[in-house]
Amino acid sequence: MAIWFYFFYKVSVELPAVVEAIPQAELDARVLQNSTYLTVDILAEIIDPILLNTRINEVFILAREIYDFHAVLRGFFFGYFFILIMKFFKTFQAQFDACLKECLTICYPLTYRVSTIFFLHPFSKFR
Repeated sequence: MAIWFYFFYKVSVELPAVVEAIPQAELDARVLQNSTYLTVDILAEIIDPILLNTRINEVFILAREIYDFHAVLRGFFFGYFFILIMKFFKTFQAQFDACLKECLTICYPLTYRVSTIFFLHPFSKFR
């Protein structure tokens, strides 16, 4: 449960907080007003370009942390489900072993008879 809470916290609390640090509304309004890309001078009027670069890097760093944690979480789930499946099949092992033993005791004499008949047949090329 704590793993899900950590993942939820990263996605729902930390990521929006980091994204909100970027003044998107002002940047979008200026781009729509000019109908072109922003120059460094116009960008500097809204936010310092170095600060903007730092905040964008923080978004990517946090997104990478979430991605890495999600990959580890998927690995844990795969391992857990694999163990559950192995436990499920382990419960049938004794029953399977008994069934296999019974099948072999029934089928082995039949295969022996068939092979004996095949090799002792007068027209057999193995004779």
